[in-house]
Amino acid sequence: MKGRALSFAAAVGCAVLAAAPAQANPRLVDYPAPAIAPGVAIATYNPDRTPAGFCTVGWLVHDSAGHPALLTAGHCDLGGGAAYQNATDGTVGVGRFTHHIDEGDRGEDADIAVLGIGNYSGAESVATDTRIIGIRPTASPADPGRLAIGDQLCHYGATTRLTCGPITAVLDTKVLFAAPASKGDSGGPVYYRNSDGTATPVGVAIRAADDDGGTVAELIGPWLQRWQLTVDSTPAPAASVGYHR
Repeated sequence: MKGRALSFAAAVGCAVLAAAPAQANPRLVDYPAPAIAPGVAIATYNPDRTPAGFCTVGWLVHDSAGHPALLTAGHCDLGGGAAYQNATDGTVGVGRFTHHIDEGDRGEDADIAVLGIGNYSGAESVATDTRIIGIRPTASPADPGRLAIGDQLCHYGATTRLTCGPITAVLDTKVLFAAPASKGDSGGPVYYRNSDGTATPVGVAIRAADDDGGTVAELIGPWLQRWQLTVDSTPAPAASVGYHR
């Protein structure tokens, strides 16, 4: 895998998709989920609401005003909104992008976006779950100083599903780790798996590493601060031991 093997197209602009999209993405029906959660597949749309890309939900967040949103890769913003395949209700519009950065696919080039959930009227109609694919509870984000070469990181992508591997490099805004990824995994959650069964958020997957087939993740810490976002952690009663995914 070379370059941005996780992407479908370059990002352009911003537009609204607050309701179900005009056309369902044919790939999306293969990835039903009961709610929007880290690791769930999302289809992205062009400004004319035609299907465009296919990415993965990263971390659920709230902004400083309490509005719900999610993190994903910046290149997933193709000018329209996004949708997911609800297991009961079919294709459901998630919302529109409110922030996105897509500087390229080399080195420290930034690649991250915020997708507003419901934007913000009708947000209660979009079901959400803070657990990774509804299984592994989300804890507080990692302190950047915790990242060390050799530590095991995991990511969950809509296409590849769960993959894990050791950290091979830590940059100012990125972390590289030896785990494979495929198209459609862009934006998926990157995390530490903890012994208590929880996940400690680290970043979102943005591309495959050029040299070794590993994964490059955008660290979320700087963007949480810049955009005044808070990661939605899972309430303590939902956390338990024994998770294997």
